Amino acid sequence: MNGLKTLRSVDPFSNERMDEELKLCSICGNIATQKACFDVGDSARIVERYCDTCVKSVKFE
Repeated sequence: MNGLKTLRSVDPFSNERMDEELKLCSICGNIATQKACFDVGDSARIVERYCDTCVKSVKFE
């Protein structure tokens, strides 16, 4: 693996479930509203969550 992650998709994310902690933006710590899925190699994927402002800085590769 080359240490890079490749962005595959960005979708709306809801924090509406009251039985879980609020998910926060991976960059600024505000409430997350978007979910980004990344391929990281070896058939593995990670999910990161972002607010509407920070998701604009996430780049597709």
